[in-house]
Amino acid sequence: MKDGMIRSLSWITPDILSACTRGDWVPLLHNLCLIYNLFQLRGKLAPNGWKYSFSAAELWESLRAAVLVFNEDKMTVNDGTSPAPSNPQNRAVSWTALRYLLGEVIYGGQVHDPLDKQVINSMLDHFICPAACKKDYEIPKTKWKIPSCCFQPLRSNQISQIVSQIENHPPPETFEACLMHTITDSNAPGEKYFFTQLAQIYEIETKEAEVELPVLSSTPIRGSANSATIKSRDRSPLSVKTGKDIDLIETANILLQKLPKGWHKDYVMDRLKKLGGSVPYTYFMTNEMSVMQGILEEIRATLSAIKTSIDQPAINSPTVISVAQDLLYQRVPRHWQNLAGSISPNPANTLTWIGDIVQRCSHLERALQGRERVPCLWISIFSSPEGLLGTIMHEAVQTFDGAANTFEVFDFTTEITNRDKDHIRESPHEGMFVYGISLYGASWERTINEMQDVSPKSKFTQLPVIHVTAGPSQTDRTHCLYQCPVYSTRAMDDKPLFYLDIFNENVHYSKWALRGLCCCMR
Repeated sequence: MKDGMIRSLSWITPDILSACTRGDWVPLLHNLCLIYNLFQLRGKLAPNGWKYSFSAAELWESLRAAVLVFNEDKMTVNDGTSPAPSNPQNRAVSWTALRYLLGEVIYGGQVHDPLDKQVINSMLDHFICPAACKKDYEIPKTKWKIPSCCFQPLRSNQISQIVSQIENHPPPETFEACLMHTITDSNAPGEKYFFTQLAQIYEIETKEAEVELPVLSSTPIRGSANSATIKSRDRSPLSVKTGKDIDLIETANILLQKLPKGWHKDYVMDRLKKLGGSVPYTYFMTNEMSVMQGILEEIRATLSAIKTSIDQPAINSPTVISVAQDLLYQRVPRHWQNLAGSISPNPANTLTWIGDIVQRCSHLERALQGRERVPCLWISIFSSPEGLLGTIMHEAVQTFDGAANTFEVFDFTTEITNRDKDHIRESPHEGMFVYGISLYGASWERTINEMQDVSPKSKFTQLPVIHVTAGPSQTDRTHCLYQCPVYSTRAMDDKPLFYLDIFNENVHYSKWALRGLCCCMR
């Protein structure tokens, strides 16, 4: 931030500095440089940041826009009916016009995500305003104030004095400086997995260099009766018999015993026919059962192949070897995680991962019995949660009793209840009850049913049951209603599945937008 502010202030030329004599002109120029660097800083704070990179061209255009807005009356032709303001301090300045130019044209011109544009406009509302150009202003939770020399009378060396003060007391390079909430997992899960795997690979390479593996050969090696031992790093654990074969076989047997048997296709179709209900829900459940059945069959096939390969070293399938290596070093096989895709549980350890798969299969089995048996659905276990949301939308359109000649745009409406999944006894008359959504950036207080700030050490908060319905779009939304995006994973590399309505009385929605508030299913 210090180097960026120094470079940004160097763009303020003497002509720009002397373009206006208002007392808030120099603080505004400082804030324009500050907001430019805060945009750059927020982009580095993934996953709550963004992937846009702003250049010095945006900074230069923002300075020109400020000169244009603050000197607008000088370019207006006076027709004699309205006298020109005699005192420049009393001249009316349209801060709204300046924020519009910055948020919609200069910085927002290359931003297409409405959530990111909402964050940009909220930050501009906070920093580009009369209150942020006062001497007693400080960034919340940072105790950092604008350099005092910004409020001194205008002179030619004022920029150099500001630079000198920033060198001694630079702006903080923290989450709070960007009006965000401090988070402990600022990196995406993919990056964490990469570094974890890198450390494990280094450990494996060290261990394999010290492991003595017998050489399988029909011709005895000279100097040994039947076989000799050499140090090897290229041989796979399935092509030779090592001392860990017994442990590998025991692991495969334990996992095979815990693995669910799955369902036959005819059984699924019979259950869905007896279930009846809407056609989209039937298609949705058929697809989900098929996906989970494919995962179970592949896991069972690889474990069986590992057991067979111990006695038949000729089997050298790369997939089986990769799974065996992961199991040998107590890792969740990467092949299984890729196979599960978006429904893959967190890779803590193999037994926990398989146990999570068992719970998901149990929930699918109960969901196959009808909504009366499972009035609240675990939305994060489905490979395609969009299909479940599409089912809700389809049922809402089918039951809509509006005029036949009207066209209505339907949106999802959500309500965060104060009940747990075990307290739900019957399904709602409209929509569905879902659970399994985590909230990042804030906490949900169930006693008062409102959003509150969370301590910096907390990673996420598990939300209670959510009632999801669909209906005609509502345009009269209050400024206290924040539509929190709900993503499939913490990586947030795709579009939101839907938006969660969060209402806090007397709390503007921009507070949660600046915090980077979001929800994830996994």
